Amino acid sequence: MKKDFEELKKLPKGQHKKLTRTEKEAAKDAELNAAIAAEESKDAEVVDAFDIAAPVDILSKFNTDWIVAAAALVKWNERVEKMNEIQTAANVPKLAKGSYAELFDYLLKECKHANVNVQQAGVKTIGLLAKGLRQDFAKEAKAAVPIIMPKFKERKMAEDIMTTMSAVLQCIPLAEIMEFLTIIETEKAPLTKVNICKFLEQTVLTTYIDDLQDVADTLVGLSMKVTEEKDAGVRDEGLKLVGYLYGRLGDQIMEKYLSSMIP
Repeated sequence: MKKDFEELKKLPKGQHKKLTRTEKEAAKDAELNAAIAAEESKDAEVVDAFDIAAPVDILSKFNTDWIVAAAALVKWNERVEKMNEIQTAANVPKLAKGSYAELFDYLLKECKHANVNVQQAGVKTIGLLAKGLRQDFAKEAKAAVPIIMPKFKERKMAEDIMTTMSAVLQCIPLAEIMEFLTIIETEKAPLTKVNICKFLEQTVLTTYIDDLQDVADTLVGLSMKVTEEKDAGVRDEGLKLVGYLYGRLGDQIMEKYLSSMIP
């Protein structure tokens, strides 16, 4: 294990990570010393479409009457088609603010449906609402996490769950979902554990370092427990996650955990 871990420590530390707010300021100062670099930086700047897009109203269409009719459908494919309607309308950079509680409750029930295709459509639709509403969907986003996470056991749903969970983290900080990640300790299905690890790897690479440090104790502790799993695939994914954490957090935070992991 020590050899494998040492290899993981060689992962690039800065290639994929977001800059912290402090790092951004330092980068700006450095650019002032090179006018050409500053101009190139301006040209390459990416504008968040959410910040400039006009909000789109979907609640007027997907109102109480629509929800009642959709929820009464018996055939699973008809239920999926109804959620596809929402997806088409909600697949925009920004959604108009409003009360989404009723629509969310309907979608959450669909996520619990017996048919996996209905579940998948519900998860994907919630992700689009989260993407288009962000902080205005914070309450609903957090409520969706404990329903969505166990569905990682469904191989065909993994990609949509990853996308939806990434959108959830645009609504609430990582710290808000840490309580739900303990499922990785109690879940019996190896695929669920592996996919949660993969989600966390992606999250570790894209989370601001200061936000990551806020949850380091819990996150590192969970990832190290995964490295002790009986299933080899789960152990390997856990080790990979620890490697990513080491690459982002560095020696100072990680060193205290290494002695218990590496004999």
